[in-house]
Amino acid sequence: MNKKQSLRWQIAAHEAGHAVAALLLGIPDVGAVIFVEGDRGCGLATTAPKTATSPMEHISNYSKIYERHRNDSWEELLSMATFVAAGHASEDLLINTTRTETAVLGGDEVIIRALCNAAIPTSCDPLVEISFGFMASARARALLKPDLWRVERVAKALDKRGMLSADEVVKVMYPHLNEIDFARLSPAGRPGA
Repeated sequence: MNKKQSLRWQIAAHEAGHAVAALLLGIPDVGAVIFVEGDRGCGLATTAPKTATSPMEHISNYSKIYERHRNDSWEELLSMATFVAAGHASEDLLINTTRTETAVLGGDEVIIRALCNAAIPTSCDPLVEISFGFMASARARALLKPDLWRVERVAKALDKRGMLSADEVVKVMYPHLNEIDFARLSPAGRPGA
């Protein structure tokens, strides 16, 4: 595997973690897309993978994330933090298999910090942020580990195709579903969709 292929696989594993975690946590309509440009790359777990543009030059905006989530319940914030941590957890479970804990870095770290401050606005110092991040990471690892073979299937499909809609994530995760079961799991088949 050359450097570009391994970068693409790492990004696919990361974004697959987000997409699978979204489905398992009940976060609706999350697909994934990866971008590799030369020796750089990134990806997005998004509700609109077909129209997504590369966020490579963008930095996660702490203030916007905090404002968007500051009125969410503790349960919603913890689910969102688990979803965010799932990308790095997936990389560790699939690629860096000797790691026993997952650190959330980069843009995902900014999101975790903002979610922590939304969850604990009056007493969130750096130590609390670190603890919140480790809690989210541990939850993400525990969520993905029983379904790691499904995460790997999604990562392989994403590596091959470059993009998966939310429905395609469901089909890759559960290849033997009949139409009725698929409609219940698929974002398009959910009531109110």
